[in-house]
Amino acid sequence: MPPPPELMEELVEEVLLRVPPDDPALLLRAALTCKRWCRLISDPRFRRRFRRFHRVPPVLGVINNDGDVSCFVPTSSFRPPYASARRNCHAIDARHGRVLLNDWDRKDLIMMNPITGEERRLPMPLLRHKYNCWSWNAVLLYAVAGCDHLDCAWGPFRVVFVATDQSEDFTSASIYSSDSGTWIEISSVEHPDEYYVRGPSALVENALYFVFVGGKRILKVNLGKQELTLISLPSVCEHKFVALMTLEHGGLGFAYSHEFKLYMWSREADLNRWVQYRVIDLGSLLPVHACSTSPDVISFADGASCMILSIGSTIYIFGTETGCFKCSTKLRSRLQLGAMRVLWYHMSMIVLLLPVFQRLEWSGAFGLVEAVAEKNWNLRWGKPPPEFLIGNIIGTINALVNIVEKLQRLGQH
Repeated sequence: MPPPPELMEELVEEVLLRVPPDDPALLLRAALTCKRWCRLISDPRFRRRFRRFHRVPPVLGVINNDGDVSCFVPTSSFRPPYASARRNCHAIDARHGRVLLNDWDRKDLIMMNPITGEERRLPMPLLRHKYNCWSWNAVLLYAVAGCDHLDCAWGPFRVVFVATDQSEDFTSASIYSSDSGTWIEISSVEHPDEYYVRGPSALVENALYFVFVGGKRILKVNLGKQELTLISLPSVCEHKFVALMTLEHGGLGFAYSHEFKLYMWSREADLNRWVQYRVIDLGSLLPVHACSTSPDVISFADGASCMILSIGSTIYIFGTETGCFKCSTKLRSRLQLGAMRVLWYHMSMIVLLLPVFQRLEWSGAFGLVEAVAEKNWNLRWGKPPPEFLIGNIIGTINALVNIVEKLQRLGQH
């Protein structure tokens, strides 16, 4: 009996494009199946198609500041190799696939890539020691205008630092530039009835936004004009934990939860007012066992269209566009609001997640696949390494068979 004909390469590519982006191990296993698949997956054209096809980036997990330890909590099957717990460090921000940490021992900031393990240390701004800082926050930004963060690696970046002086009732901001390696204090704003800023920020156009505790006002840091202003929130937000978000059209929004409902608001800048545009009944969407306590809003992953919610010691990822819960993860202890940062990859950062070396700069499955393709793993290793047993490869192929059969049936029609 003659062997069955091989699948057309175009058909194989269509199958591989549909591999979930939050599980790059599947692509790696598929690449180790045969040289033809390996060449296909390591082709830059396939990478570009893969990014365009999936569009929305996967949320890899959250970084929870638990006491004096910063812990990565995965929400997908992929775990960044350098995302292990770090003692005496607190996660301050997670953006563009990088994490900004505060090192308590050395009293400086660390910008790290949890995929490659690369780190850069930044000195604390004088602002941190100049005033009686009751609280402070910081945000990591890449400085190249229009950058899609595909290959920026350690390109020019900025860190925006805001600190509140409780005794004088004002907040000041400083900006660090990697080009100059220095901090510049830009502006201050008085606010007699707020104590400190907390939680993740939102980047909208050329401005950063932070929420003051109490839910009365938002701090706006205009990066272009280098000035600070205050924006009042609707009275219904008072004493609630508000999560800021960048809306799909590029505007500013926020969300909060109350009695199993998620309330979403947007800012109409021209009219200088807030508008409630959506209310989602979470009670009808949550599993029955999770409906004993109303969920708290933790953060919003801009670009991934995901809201992070918590109920007790369990976190949930809610797709604001799909209107459904994607997954849940159990924490070791009850979550403290404001103690968590979301680690996700910008649409283009799927490439960072998937490529291992990017010529010794990228990390993830694609880089290993590329190295395998270039050096011919059969000649290099002689046999597949133990971690990629034949059973894993067969399991991957079986997982793809159903998709192949469906595509074949579609082709016949």
